[in-house]
Amino acid sequence: MRWLYAFFITLVGLVVGSFLNVCIYRIPKGMSILKPPSHCPHCGRKIKFYDNIPVISYIILGGKCRYCKAKISIRYPLVELLTGLLFLVSYLRFGITWELLKVLVFVTFSECIAFIDGEHMIVPDVVSFPAIAVGLLFALFSVGITLKNAVLGAILGAGVMFIFRLTGKLIFQREALGDGDIVIMAMIGVFTGPLGVFISILFGSLLGSIIGIILLVKKKTDILPFGPFLVLGSFIYVFLIQYSNYLTIG
Repeated sequence: MRWLYAFFITLVGLVVGSFLNVCIYRIPKGMSILKPPSHCPHCGRKIKFYDNIPVISYIILGGKCRYCKAKISIRYPLVELLTGLLFLVSYLRFGITWELLKVLVFVTFSECIAFIDGEHMIVPDVVSFPAIAVGLLFALFSVGITLKNAVLGAILGAGVMFIFRLTGKLIFQREALGDGDIVIMAMIGVFTGPLGVFISILFGSLLGSIIGIILLVKKKTDILPFGPFLVLGSFIYVFLIQYSNYLTIG
């Protein structure tokens, strides 16, 4: 039965990943995520359901639109695969519990924010603020952490990043962090609490510094969005460090 649950949750993750691709593409452009239906951004032709199967359709079509043969970004299958994998790992870590539902929601919001920030260097309010609200709702029913810890986590996360931003501006004489990074840490704090904030910033800063130095040495860029690394740091906390109450459903 466990393998059946694992298969089903992974399948759900792949479908959610497909929806995330819509969000990642449309939200920065100010487009509706519901309409029009999925279509090729090059020729505008509506994508048939059999060409919209996560990962499989991309492989069958050779990464190209069926009609105009324009290339489809590799991001689409990668997001789907990553989401499916994260859903599977979440299930293996937390089992069928309320904590699992909370983590799946957190993963979904965080992944959407990370990819949008990574590509456009913005953190859309239409994603981040609903995520904070949902995180507070889970905390209200003491799923994982209490409401007090969720609020403290949000305040601490936002506060630390705000201090970092002011300090960075004084040292480098330019904006070192954006408002979006402050909001991201508030969201992470709501879902993980004060300890999650510290771990996320610690690992996020470490990973961001390593990648940043590599890119700087290779003269690729001197500007790097911090959001994806904060999200990655939070995943390290959630999946490897966080203690779970394992509130079983049913």
